[in-house]
Parts: sequence; structure tokens; C-alpha cells
Amino acid sequence: MKRTLLFLLVMGLSVLAAGEPGGVARDSVRQSPVFAGSAGWYPAPEKGASGVLTGLANDGWEAGYCSSVLWCQTLDVVVKDTLAYIAMCNGLLVLNVKDPAHPVFCSQLYIAGGPSWDISVEEGYAYLGGHDSTLTVVDIANPASPQRVATYTAPDRINSVDVNGSLAGIAYGMFDSSGVMVLDISDLDSIREIANYPADGNIIKVEFSENLLYAVGCGELWVIDPSDPEFGRVVTGNYPVDLSIQDTLVVLADKSIITPGMESFLTVVNVADRLNPQVIGSCLVPGDELTGVDVQDTVAMAAAGTEGVYLFS
Repeated sequence: MKRTLLFLLVMGLSVLAAGEPGGVARDSVRQSPVFAGSAGWYPAPEKGASGVLTGLANDGWEAGYCSSVLWCQTLDVVVKDTLAYIAMCNGLLVLNVKDPAHPVFCSQLYIAGGPSWDISVEEGYAYLGGHDSTLTVVDIANPASPQRVATYTAPDRINSVDVNGSLAGIAYGMFDSSGVMVLDISDLDSIREIANYPADGNIIKVEFSENLLYAVGCGELWVIDPSDPEFGRVVTGNYPVDLSIQDTLVVLADKSIITPGMESFLTVVNVADRLNPQVIGSCLVPGDELTGVDVQDTVAMAAAGTEGVYLFS
């Protein structure tokens, strides 16, 4: 009896045995998997990767490259024109999405240090916030060959990053400290801190709108002008995890603190007075937790886990 077995090694190798009746014939096993919709994207094998374990052939096994677990998890994505820049578990992946039905692999860049939780793309550079507290700056002027050009170490894990001109906002925190940092990135050879706002709990998300930086987490919304040490803050009464900015209103995906996983709130904050933001409305969402929100004109769309997507006026 012959037996078929496929397993994946961390270094991107698979070991295949000869086929068994009822199993998968060896000729039908795809050695270079391609994009498969929601199943994900698996890069082509590196030259010479197959055969690394051919020494196992003495036992009736054969080695062949399948894919790598370093590229099996997408964490964030930014689309610019016809290119999608994807923060992966261990690096940057670039896809050409000119034809959305048939994305084409463009390039990838391995970045050590664990997952890249967030990505921001601005003026030919991609900024990735890492689990190991490192902000990695990648030159994407040539999308087919991205190049790491700068790094900066934050006080703790980087949860979110957003860029506006010569400024980068960072939400950090998980292990030892937490807060919001504003960096001067005008000179990538010498990235420097220009403001640091410590927090009592983890800040989850930051986002620029014009010259103001908005941050959510630890039950609060912050409104920061990087040129002013004073900043506005308002307690939402829950645990905001995402935000969308529309003129002088900020709409929050606000998880319940009392009954997490059972209900959330869509919370609206007026930030016309940035030093004195005010909660002006909140809508209870029963069921699952809200995890994301976006506002277009007068409609707010909120992601709600297994409950799907909610639309609000």
C-alpha cells in the first residue's frame, strides 16, 4: 500500500510520499500554489528550494517546496492605485490588483521580528509597525523590488501606525508601557521623537486627519495636535478599537467593557473643540463585538464579527 502525506515545514518545505489508491496522485500535487481567493496567497518557490530534503529519498520520500508559514497570515492592507501593500506575519507582500479578479504577485520582503500589525503607505514608502517594537520603513519606489531603508525602535509593541507628510503617529503598548508617539520622519537616516503621550492602557489605533492625530484605546478617544503638548481626551465608557473621521465628528467602534463579546456600541464624538471632545450619541449593537468602522457621507458601516456588517444613518 502506498500512502500520501503532505506537511509543511517552517522553512517552506513539504515532504511527499508516493500516492495511495484514494489519495492524491503525485502529479496532481501543486508544487507552486498561486493566489486562491480567500484561501490566501502563497509565493512561488525560491530557486533550488526543491530537493533540499532529497536525502529522505532513501526512505521513499521526496522533498518539494510548497510554501512558507511565514507568509500565511495577512494582518493589514493598503491599496494605492493598482497595487496592494499587505502587512504579513513576517514581512511585506505586494500584489498587482489592476484586475481585482486576478491579483498578480509583484514582490515580497522578509522582515524579522514577528508580525507586522499595521501598515501605512505614503509618498513612495511603506511603514510597518512590528510586534518587536520596530517601525520598519520600506522604499517601494520600485514595487517589484522593495528595499528596507530605515528602522526605529518604539518603547513597546507597535499596534498601529499612520503617516502624514513628515510625521508618523504610532500607537504602542502591550508588555511594559503604552502610549502614542509622534515621530519626525523628514530625514529617514535620523528619525526622531518629537512627542510621547504615555497611556494607562493599550492604545489600539491612530489616524491622522489633516494636522491632527486621533488615537483610541483604554476606554478613551484622544485628539492630538503634535505641535501642542496639550491634547483633548474623552472617556467613551467602553473600549474603542477603531475610528472613522468625518469633518468634526469621529465615529467609534466601541466594545462593551461590561459584556465583552455580547454587545458593542457605535459611538459618535464631536471634536470641533479638539481640547474638549464630547460624546454626542451612541447606538447599542447587540450580539457580537464591533471590530471596525468606516464612514462615507452620512452612512457608517461597522464590521461586527459573526453578525456581519451593520449600516447606520
